[in-house]
Amino acid sequence: TVSRCLLKKHAVRRVRDAENAAACLQHPDHSALTNCRCTHCVSAKASFSCPWPHRCFECAQALLDTLPPKWDPQQ
Repeated sequence: TVSRCLLKKHAVRRVRDAENAAACLQHPDHSALTNCRCTHCVSAKASFSCPWPHRCFECAQALLDTLPPKWDPQQ
């Protein structure tokens, strides 16, 4: 699953880790396509053997969206 990939391959353990992963969605060259060639997706595929970088980045954003305002660094 995507959440397992975030945990095992991307080593997302802290809010900062999730922020870093979710920030990839904002990269101007990033696209939602499976074959996205932005630097973040290429790196995630090569470094982490992640088959779906975009889905992982979206999952990281979804995790951040569940944080209560007190703990949400996006506020």
